[in-house]
Amino acid sequence: MLVIDSLLPNPTGPDTGAEWIKLVNNGDAAVNLSGWSLKDASGKTFILSGVINPRGELVLKNSQTKIILNNNADTIYLYDKSGKLADSLSYESSIEGEPVTRVLANQADISKPIPLAINSSRTIPSMVSDFTPVAVGIFMAIVMGVIAAYVTKCIYVENGKDKHHN
Repeated sequence: MLVIDSLLPNPTGPDTGAEWIKLVNNGDAAVNLSGWSLKDASGKTFILSGVINPRGELVLKNSQTKIILNNNADTIYLYDKSGKLADSLSYESSIEGEPVTRVLANQADISKPIPLAINSSRTIPSMVSDFTPVAVGIFMAIVMGVIAAYVTKCIYVENGKDKHHN
């Protein structure tokens, strides 16, 4: 199954040549890309070619595709050789230097399956960057916990129930 695994709409520094879209073949058979295409929300289309091996990936830079990803919100569509929509990946915002991944983009919609990209040829640096969304999630959970504790304390004090200030 060929999916749009991730993309980088807002690279650190200049966007030209640094934006990319990553396709992953999660299936057990090679996928011939002849006739497949990528399209953005504005209608810009790139015709794919070549083959992606089972559990393989293909990273396409915007210098190849000529598809310019918006830093705020965009959708990328993947069409199979018959013109049928095979996959899409949407995002509402991006953080400079951080890829938009299928997991982050779909976390609010639990009805969509989240394909897992398994590739034994991955290197340690790319594995580390894949953990960045987890670190951001943990950080956000800690921040929200601190805010909740502060708000609770403020409400407690406002209601005159703070024993230390009576």
